[in-house]
Amino acid sequence: MVAPALKALERALKTAPMPEFPEFPEGDYVTKIRSISLGDSKKGHFQATWVLQVTDGTLAGKTIRHFDKLYATKSQTFEEAVSWFKLNLARFLPEVPTDLDALSDALKSLEGKEAKLNVKINGEYRNTRLTNPFVASLEPAGKPSATRAPARKAAAAKPATASKPATQARAW
Repeated sequence: MVAPALKALERALKTAPMPEFPEFPEGDYVTKIRSISLGDSKKGHFQATWVLQVTDGTLAGKTIRHFDKLYATKSQTFEEAVSWFKLNLARFLPEVPTDLDALSDALKSLEGKEAKLNVKINGEYRNTRLTNPFVASLEPAGKPSATRAPARKAAAAKPATASKPATQARAW
């Protein structure tokens, strides 16, 4: 019956606490991976959801989520979206699985691992970037990170030496 359910809802609305959704200022956060799941977003798009718990600082204990789109957008093909997900997995796994059973096991194996999350505020959106603090940064070809881009530009601007052609003088 609907009426008892509505009465129970009315009672719960009066007593249930409001969940905390803390603001995450821009910066780096040390976190633990609580879970990684594959499923649909609120808008019905397939994605990977990383649930992370902050382990250090004033927001210790708070939860934040990182999302990997697994669908095509106007600016990104499906394959490009999947490659970013693979990059995030490669930061934590010795080998990225290519079949679904192994992927499920691999996602489960990451629970409890430490991760660094960088938060940037872009207007009304919160952008997050996941890294593994224990391994060297992995960057996909052709998509330099903001932290590495200036070094690449500086290296590219160096004149070539007499013994090296200009294409070999670049750091990348």
